[in-house]
Amino acid sequence: AAAGMPLTESELALLRNEWEIMSDNMYLSDMVVRFFSYAGMLTALYLLCGSYIFFVDDRELLQDRWKLGKLLALMVGAIVLGYIAARDEWRGELIPLVLASIIAAVVYGRELALLLMAAASLSLSLFLGDGLPELVMLAAACTSCTLLLGRIRSRTHLLYVGASSAVITMLTVVGVGIVASQTLTLPGPDEVSDLVFKGAEFETVLESLFKNAGWAGFCILVSSTAMTGLLPLVEKSFGVQTDL
Repeated sequence: AAAGMPLTESELALLRNEWEIMSDNMYLSDMVVRFFSYAGMLTALYLLCGSYIFFVDDRELLQDRWKLGKLLALMVGAIVLGYIAARDEWRGELIPLVLASIIAAVVYGRELALLLMAAASLSLSLFLGDGLPELVMLAAACTSCTLLLGRIRSRTHLLYVGASSAVITMLTVVGVGIVASQTLTLPGPDEVSDLVFKGAEFETVLESLFKNAGWAGFCILVSSTAMTGLLPLVEKSFGVQTDL
């Protein structure tokens, strides 16, 4: 694959085949270590959220099996759907996470929703093997939706929240992408360049970042629009009441 050029389907297929071969040849000890590493991180997140709910928030969420089941179903469902939607054909992992962040903010309040969605974003990033830019994008989308939501007084309010969150996330994607990317400006024809490593051109990276930012904003707008029709179902399922 040429540096600075988008990967084609054949190159992506080759990368997948290489990963499958490496996974098949992985030693049992390596698999056990990776399993317990993932399990340890998820357990730490689970204990963090559980401790906050028990000691700071409403411990009835943990003592009532029905309420706890709905909370776990919301978070696990968001992560599972995000993992499925993250396929290369879709790249729509933001949609279930944004929906879950809005529901969590409506049902459990901003403070707990922020903690829950931070844990969900980190968990999904671990499962997908994403780096820091993707984690920041997920966290920015969920955090902005949660903080901007407040009291829902109209369905239009959700659209305003989605549009604002989309703008914030798009700027975050571009900013973090520029900081995290290794880019170099091409030397002029009269300049001599003896660089050992040549990163992608700045213009190429910037174009890709704007495309990713636009797609992220579109996913957030789709989520907020879909949420306007799902609010009655959320009120009925979780026993909450909005001003609608």
